[in-house]
Amino acid sequence: MIILALAGINYTNLATARSLTRAKEVGLRKVSGAGRGMLVRQFLGESVICAFFALVVAVAASELLMPLFGEIAGTAVTSVSQVEMPMVGVILLLTILVGVAGGAYPAFVLSSFQPIRVLHGRAGVLAGGSRVWNLRSVLVILQFAISLGLIIGTLAIEEQLSFISKKDLGFKKDQTVVIPIKDEDLQAGFQVFKNSILSLNGVVSASALSNFPWERGFYGFPVSISGKGREQSTDMPTILVEHDFVKTLGMTIVSGRDFSLEFGTDKGEAFIVNEEALRHYGFDDPVGFELTMKSVSGGTPKKGKIIGVVKDFHFQSLHRKIEPLVMTVAPQPYYLDNLIVRLDQGHIQQALAGMESLWARVSPDRPFDYFFLDEAFDNLYRSEQRLGKIFAAFSTLAIVIGCLGLFGLASYTIHLRMKEVGIRKVLGASLGNIAALFSREFVILVSISFVIAGPIAYLTIDRWLNDFAYRIDMQIWMFASAAGIALLAILVTVSTQALRAAMENPVEALKSE
Repeated sequence: MIILALAGINYTNLATARSLTRAKEVGLRKVSGAGRGMLVRQFLGESVICAFFALVVAVAASELLMPLFGEIAGTAVTSVSQVEMPMVGVILLLTILVGVAGGAYPAFVLSSFQPIRVLHGRAGVLAGGSRVWNLRSVLVILQFAISLGLIIGTLAIEEQLSFISKKDLGFKKDQTVVIPIKDEDLQAGFQVFKNSILSLNGVVSASALSNFPWERGFYGFPVSISGKGREQSTDMPTILVEHDFVKTLGMTIVSGRDFSLEFGTDKGEAFIVNEEALRHYGFDDPVGFELTMKSVSGGTPKKGKIIGVVKDFHFQSLHRKIEPLVMTVAPQPYYLDNLIVRLDQGHIQQALAGMESLWARVSPDRPFDYFFLDEAFDNLYRSEQRLGKIFAAFSTLAIVIGCLGLFGLASYTIHLRMKEVGIRKVLGASLGNIAALFSREFVILVSISFVIAGPIAYLTIDRWLNDFAYRIDMQIWMFASAAGIALLAILVTVSTQALRAAMENPVEALKSE
């Protein structure tokens, strides 16, 4: 709708600018008996016909671009030929409305000319003078305010996505494969299966976890922590894991130790918490504290001690803040739903082939299924990535449409002032002086657009960024870059026309008709 509005603004601007060239036509029609209503209908009809020609082009372009749009939108899209009749009616109605909206003001301006004054060659006054120029100025300001807002939004979204991709999540997700395990026999004999996986060439480490917190959230169990005369009781997010989980994901132990098979009691009596748990509960170092977890083992509370503190890690989207978290070895085999395998970068395909072959032997009735952990986390921001692509595409379109309108508007404005250009050249003005003269007024309009678009873009994008618990701050360079892109586009567009006019022979421009 924004792009359509920009196109409508272009049409209004250009049609209004061209109104002076049709002034005598209007005067002659009125002298011949045409009423204002007849002229309004004529010019509106021209606009609507133009819109219908655009519709034909749009249908062809849409059919060609459907696959690309489907890829960006992340969904299957209907072919133009399959659009149902109610939607066809909506499209036709929209085309008429766009034609009427784009042509309404020019139609009323043209039909308002007074024939006697027009035929005396005073159309410049009758076009509305400063009133029409003010309207065109407002439309140019609106057009580039929208374009600037889209550019600022694009830069901010790309910067946030870059921040997400570069942020240290507190664990290593690259070269890490997750294999869902739904076979109860495999779960019961998990240690044997894990050892078989570890024997494969290219496998660095292996472990397991109960569920996907990045998709479905954490388990939550009632927990009581006591030590040094203090006690805290609360429901605490929990991950049920297998030995070597911390090592496999490359997490950092900041205090205490990791789970280990060397300690036979770890499966039933050991817990690891994250740093946020320390901050949340006010503990300096909880290693050795007693912890009781209810409801995790068939109704029997699991009691033991905190054996370590792990550095905070993001196991969910950056939309969410890191929560106080406890990890413990899964008390029952049926919790080991997902095998995690870290691979050596140089032997990924070889390791995958070995795991598939091993899977076919131990679980022939189930297909070998896996995914990479980094891809799973990338999928958390798929909508933001699509939004970034959409903003980038439409920002480009907005600038192109704006420059097309400026090209026509500047061309017409310079055409009206060709005698002035000739006089200035005769008096010694350089090509640069003339280009600067015509560019200045458009630069002023874009500067006003920036003053309008800047605060609105800041408030809108800042609100979008607030959906992230971990986010960037809006930077001045984003606004400066957007302004620079818009100014460069305008200067190139207007200066090209101005220089072409300035290079013409001034004698031709100054000759009287």
